[in-house]
Amino acid sequence: MRWGVLAGAGIAKLFLESYDFKPKLQGFVGVFADIPLIDGFSFHPELTYRKYAFSKLEESKTKLNVVYNRQDFVLPLMLRYTLVSLKGKILPYMQLGAELGYALKNESASQYTTTDPDDFIVWTESGIIKHDKFGIAYTAGIGTEWKIRSNHSLFLDLRYCKETTKDYLTGYYAVVSFNL
Repeated sequence: MRWGVLAGAGIAKLFLESYDFKPKLQGFVGVFADIPLIDGFSFHPELTYRKYAFSKLEESKTKLNVVYNRQDFVLPLMLRYTLVSLKGKILPYMQLGAELGYALKNESASQYTTTDPDDFIVWTESGIIKHDKFGIAYTAGIGTEWKIRSNHSLFLDLRYCKETTKDYLTGYYAVVSFNL
């Protein structure tokens, strides 16, 4: 069994209720384990802390400001297949699995402001947008393992992730891991 630390960053896009946020750079950090099963297959769980922040501002006579902040613990549970038959210092792999998420904060804010023709504020209304405390996502990726020493490796993978809820987050991430 191997274990280590990881860090990732990528472009994420959020679809929340009727709001379609623009893609934004997001990041995360965490720990992982890699548990060998049979002949190149391993179970690869991770525990990551992720913080997402999106905002949307529409410039019009009726202005809409929406701020979406989310902090999650995410538990990706993946099955990994490494091409061990190549027998070198660099080994490619593929992985597929599910991610279980727990939102540490599950509220975001919206604010509507109406102005008259001279841009004076006529009224302002604020609200809270609730989202799910628990979530499930699917993830898939490809990567390479570079064996630095017999018991230490550096991993680099590219992943796609999509939540399964009605209001969902999708993302493309690059992840760097190092087993200790």
